[in-house]
Amino acid sequence: MLLAEVKRLLQLRSGPPAAPEGEPPAKRTGELLKSFRRIPVSVKGRVVSSGIQSSHPGANRLEFGVVDKRGRRTLPHPYIRPAMERMEGPITALLESRL
Repeated sequence: MLLAEVKRLLQLRSGPPAAPEGEPPAKRTGELLKSFRRIPVSVKGRVVSSGIQSSHPGANRLEFGVVDKRGRRTLPHPYIRPAMERMEGPITALLESRL
């Protein structure tokens, strides 16, 4: 569910112009979108965990923004945090119904 929401947010906008600060990034090459994978579900006692991860080198930079060594600023374009906020309720409800 979380991975699907991240992918949905990443596909909202494509090409120029750049997305406004605070909005999900514009899709350019699709490499960020293709880089996400699910982390398998782990159950340890009463704790269930899972998640998603990206192998894209710019994933964190886009999510949080950064100022590099030369002073160039990349504006934050969150897409993971909004997806997590949006999916928290449905994921919790799903887990509660199945456990």
